[in-house]
Amino acid sequence: MPDGPGGPQGPPRTLDRYQLLKIALKLCILEALWNPRSQQSVGLLTVIDPALAITHAGHPQALKEARKRNLDFFNTNPITSGLVIGALLRLEEEQAAGELTPQTDKKLVQALSSTLAAEGDQLFWQAWLPLCCLTGVLVTTLTGSLLGPLLIPIMFCALAWPVRIWGVFKGYELGCDVYRVYQLSHGERLIWAIQWLWLLILAFLTALAAYKVFLPAENPSRWSLLWALLSILAVWLYRRVSFGHWTIVGYLLYPVLLVVLFALATLFV
Repeated sequence: MPDGPGGPQGPPRTLDRYQLLKIALKLCILEALWNPRSQQSVGLLTVIDPALAITHAGHPQALKEARKRNLDFFNTNPITSGLVIGALLRLEEEQAAGELTPQTDKKLVQALSSTLAAEGDQLFWQAWLPLCCLTGVLVTTLTGSLLGPLLIPIMFCALAWPVRIWGVFKGYELGCDVYRVYQLSHGERLIWAIQWLWLLILAFLTALAAYKVFLPAENPSRWSLLWALLSILAVWLYRRVSFGHWTIVGYLLYPVLLVVLFALATLFV
């Protein structure tokens, strides 16, 4: 990678944008042959093998070693896998140019895959997917249309696939510096905002369901306001348990707190 104007330029780039795009589009098969021993490694080698053949062209022994190395073990978040694979291809070029040893290459790939897997899990599994699911439920609840569930995969893929494809290009550009993408994109703030958004939707759905189930004939506005406040409090408790720093006691007491909360509302109102 360039170190600045007039600085060392690093090994030459062997892959063009078209070749990177083909790799990005093949990422859907990354987990096709997942197995307990090497996990995603078979899918990884299937995806990157044409690129390895270009990078190690004219060196059959180096190509054989690269295939064997990448078939050993690989596991990361499938959506942020583009960032890891792009960086992996850049590191392969550096190794082919003699700037990295195979051992260092392997350690760097494992570190990047673990780091980006954790960040991808937080963003997509703990934040974005719940928002997509609750949005589908919300649309069905408000409109009565059974097409609401179709919104879930549409919303999820609308973010997941651009990130997956863009990640290959960005990872190839940055190499082992790709871990900085999460910091530069303010990933923690984005996760926080998405989580609060789906928690607010959950609060609204809870209040709406409770209003329809428990609404008495007299004084409906009082019940509606009470259940709305209780649902918001329940969501706050859930957030404290799920995203806060409570101990295992908090996880065990949380269902009890909710039961007591709604029981008191039923008895005293």
